[in-house]
Amino acid sequence: MPAVLVNCHAKINLGLLIGPRLPDGYHELRTIFQTIGLHDELRIEAVGRAAAPSVEMVCDIPELATADNLAARAARMVLDELKARRSVRLTLKKVIPAGGGLGGGSSDAAAVLRSLPALLGKRLHLGRLMELGAQLGADVPFFLIGGRAFGLGRGDEVYPLPEPPAATVLLAHPGIHISSADAYRRLDKARDTAPVPAATLTTDSLGPMISYCCGGKSGRGVDRLRNDFEPVIFSAYPELARLQRVLTRAGASPALLSGSGSAMFGLFDSGRAARVAASEIRRRWPQWRVWLTRTVSRRRRAASISRT
Repeated sequence: MPAVLVNCHAKINLGLLIGPRLPDGYHELRTIFQTIGLHDELRIEAVGRAAAPSVEMVCDIPELATADNLAARAARMVLDELKARRSVRLTLKKVIPAGGGLGGGSSDAAAVLRSLPALLGKRLHLGRLMELGAQLGADVPFFLIGGRAFGLGRGDEVYPLPEPPAATVLLAHPGIHISSADAYRRLDKARDTAPVPAATLTTDSLGPMISYCCGGKSGRGVDRLRNDFEPVIFSAYPELARLQRVLTRAGASPALLSGSGSAMFGLFDSGRAARVAASEIRRRWPQWRVWLTRTVSRRRRAASISRT
């Protein structure tokens, strides 16, 4: 049976600006996506021909082995798009924590969209894959590109950026699950009751992010990058604000919440400084999960698919 093994990389957000709620309930976003080394492992097998398309989902976390898993939905979408009467088995080894703002489910789905057509001897062009990915989730189109990219719209308009040399990433997850829907509800409630108008996506607010896009890790604006979810998430989970201070004192720049959380990250020029910071976090919060990893380029991400 033909099969491929894919490393499904996580992402962090190097800044996240959120505009006001729109009439359709969504929000305009501006963000810088960055692929990192932390990854799930997904084996995709074309089991054989069938009277009707079918997808079997296997996962080491039983509650994720369902037909509603984004990877399984992506597989059914590909089979329908290609009109392929095939049986497919997906075997997922989960590493990226759910509810951490790291895009694990979206990355798994994108891996299926990228890999399954070729496994079946077919081809879907990138534009169509981006359209299918956007139907699954706002982050999925980014994971079809990877590396470093600017995200607009709901985050599903993605533009690749120049990529600086790899940097060390310290990632910490407190074991808290924060759904994006809940984070947006908190943000909207806070803005609705604020004494001043909510922030808008003005040129002034975008300045630090644009400077960072142009200059990379050492670009102007790095110290002014922000995640608009932080005030409401830190209010609910003050230990995350304390973690941010630990990362900043240790030399991380930037040190931010990823997406809607609950994972926090810090980018370090010095691997030694990152290791010292990781030791301090493990000492203070021994129950948390801590990883030291690296940023991952588009080229390296594209090489993460292997035939088995």
